Amino acid sequence: MDGAFKTPGLRNIELTAPYFHNGGILTLRQVVDSTNRGGDFARVNQNNLDPNIVPLGLTVAEKNAWWAFLMAFTTSASV
Repeated sequence: MDGAFKTPGLRNIELTAPYFHNGGILTLRQVVDSTNRGGDFARVNQNNLDPNIVPLGLTVAEKNAWWAFLMAFTTSASV
């Protein structure tokens, strides 16, 4: 359980920046890019990295679709 983190819900996610447990990502586009790269893990954390965390290799269209999906969790009344 080293490095475990309880993830928050996605409701109104556009309004909850910065993202990740350390606030290291400022926009949802950066979240998608970081995840597509397989994360931004420091070399010191490599020994604890789950082997299932790998680069996704998404196309620009797929990244845009994922971003649009995340944006849909924020209601217009919340903005």
